[in-house]
Amino acid sequence: MAAQGRLHVAHPGTIATNAIHHVRNGRHVGGGQNSAHDVMSATCQRRHCVRVSRYFEHRSADIADGWRQVILADRKARIPDLAAFRIDFPQWLQTLSRRDRGVINALTSGERTKSMAERFGLSEGRVSLLRRKFEKLWLTFQGEAEEVAA
Repeated sequence: MAAQGRLHVAHPGTIATNAIHHVRNGRHVGGGQNSAHDVMSATCQRRHCVRVSRYFEHRSADIADGWRQVILADRKARIPDLAAFRIDFPQWLQTLSRRDRGVINALTSGERTKSMAERFGLSEGRVSLLRRKFEKLWLTFQGEAEEVAA
């Protein structure tokens, strides 16, 4: 607007409206636009016909996805452990009831104990007990329950 000599119309509402129009038309707002080689930029995606989607976007909704995000966040885990986890955990989940899988999904997504208790019709104490129960079941499934007890 300054380059066009229109600073007299540069009010916050006008600037916000122009920014909205730019975004809706797929144009960059704010900062430089030299991101044509950054796969996350809209410019790169448009120029090179690239589509970026979430890693687990196409997975079944029946299986809890929160645990996948938890394991990906653990950058210290060894690759063989990650591979074993990715194979074993879905199998273990299938041994549980649909409700238990829902509780595990809520636990791994970071939902608070109080909101989980309300959502599943449980007491807060029962949610804590379920955490320990699921941990023991997982360790037993992995064959590690005896090692931890010793």
